[in-house]
Amino acid sequence: MNSKKPGLNPKIYNSALKLLSIRAHGTEELRKKLLKKGSPEDADTVIAELARKKYLDDQEFAFLRARSSCLHKRWGKLRIIRDLKNLGVDDKIIRISLEKAEAELPEKERLGKVIDLYQRLHGKPVSVKEVKKLFDHCIRLGYTPESVRSRLDSLFASVSWD
Repeated sequence: MNSKKPGLNPKIYNSALKLLSIRAHGTEELRKKLLKKGSPEDADTVIAELARKKYLDDQEFAFLRARSSCLHKRWGKLRIIRDLKNLGVDDKIIRISLEKAEAELPEKERLGKVIDLYQRLHGKPVSVKEVKKLFDHCIRLGYTPESVRSRLDSLFASVSWD
């Protein structure tokens, strides 16, 4: 019986390096892409080697992704969590990464900026329908209904309900 350790498949290894040179990837996301190019054993061997060389780090990936989503996309916590879960990131890593990213730009501040930008682009809402559009926009960005409602209470109170 041959107990030789399987070697790195150069084709898959080079594909992984190319993908990582374009942008950071999480382990599960990269594994799914590598499985399209080879066997599960080859993909796992390449991933283990990349992790050993510290080219692949789920914690760093999740933090950078969460931070970018906070700063540039102005996403709320719910959307960031969904994004990272879809990429196969562990719940504990998501929680830690989100806490670190939130420290740089808290969700309350991001929501305020989203609302301000929306009003600069679309004008101040003057009807319930327009406030509802703003509310829905914030929900799609991943803010909780409670936080959006509390920020928009003054608008709801000032619009015509006719």
